[in-house]
Amino acid sequence: MNIAVLTDPFIKPLYVARVRYLCDYLSKQGHVVEVFSEFVETIDFNHSYNLTTWRYVNSRLEWGAKSALSLLSDHKNRWFANKVISNVKHQPDVVIASTSFTFPLPAAYIVAQHFKSKLVVDLRDIAEQAPNQLIAHQNIFLKPLIPLYRNINIKRRNRVLLKADAITTVSPWHQTFLKQFNSNTHLIYNGYDESEFFPNPVVTDKFHVLYAGRIYDKSVTNPELFFQALKIIKELDLMPDLVVDFYSDVNGLHILRNYAQRYDVENLIICHDYVMRSDMNKLYNTSSVVLVFSNQSNSTTSHGIMTTKFFEALGAKRPILVVRSDEDCLESLVNQTNAGCAAKTVENVIHFLEQNYAIRNHNSYTIQNNFSDDFTRANQIQKFLQIMSNL
Repeated sequence: MNIAVLTDPFIKPLYVARVRYLCDYLSKQGHVVEVFSEFVETIDFNHSYNLTTWRYVNSRLEWGAKSALSLLSDHKNRWFANKVISNVKHQPDVVIASTSFTFPLPAAYIVAQHFKSKLVVDLRDIAEQAPNQLIAHQNIFLKPLIPLYRNINIKRRNRVLLKADAITTVSPWHQTFLKQFNSNTHLIYNGYDESEFFPNPVVTDKFHVLYAGRIYDKSVTNPELFFQALKIIKELDLMPDLVVDFYSDVNGLHILRNYAQRYDVENLIICHDYVMRSDMNKLYNTSSVVLVFSNQSNSTTSHGIMTTKFFEALGAKRPILVVRSDEDCLESLVNQTNAGCAAKTVENVIHFLEQNYAIRNHNSYTIQNNFSDDFTRANQIQKFLQIMSNL
């Protein structure tokens, strides 16, 4: 099968992991895969398929002009579609468009129409999953345009969804929401590569609690409950060997330091820069508990956020503490896989940490006997293949 994949830009640290694993696997299975994206930063990951990127803007002035043009006439998608059509080496049987908002869905539709190909849309995120996320903008002059930009792009997205041959997405909430546009909508969770993430516990002299990843708006990732528990743990001296390791970007570490200062637990945390992806499995296995920050799902917060870090920790069989529980898709998956604890109260957090602290003191390490096999990347990608075969 000849497959053209159009996706939004590859950006550190994950470089759109879902797309990379999909394309690598399809390529190794003998399919001809060509990937097209916008150039934003240098790509330094290995890949076994043809990958072509183009820079859309070269300056702030050009960005302003082209943003206005794209808002009025969808210039960026038309530009990108023409680039892809001119550079495809093998006429595609299937066009896959994977994105976390709208671009490049309209471009993919144009390409699929041009080559008379089937169109599969893979939505990793949608605007409606976190209503407040796209409203914030540092430039006060642009803030009034954000709702307009959001609404226009949602309408453009929905037009493509109605015409797609199939849709795939990442959580039950997303699947239910998207089925209103296209009944042929399938759930394919993010997974983990079993060759990269596997249990290999490392004995350490401290009880390490790990968080690795970005910190988003409080409506999506709310660490407050964890820090409230940490303050009590410190005051009662419940876990003398506890250390919390945070690996995030500059903004994320700044937010976490502020929380630590507010709750007077600065001596319990250590802040680190991101590590190489090849070092992540060792990092998981060095940790006694892995944190996943979330928030309760409701009309003003978020829905269906299924971070890749959850699945990686699942593969390494680490005890996972989701805090605060979304009381929705993520909590259901924690329970379904026996991954750990989706905490709703400070007491939940402390109890789960105490349990694993005792296990670590007894065995010198922790391990979670979860049900992770269904969430390997290989299994997830077989589902993509089945959908494409059915078309």
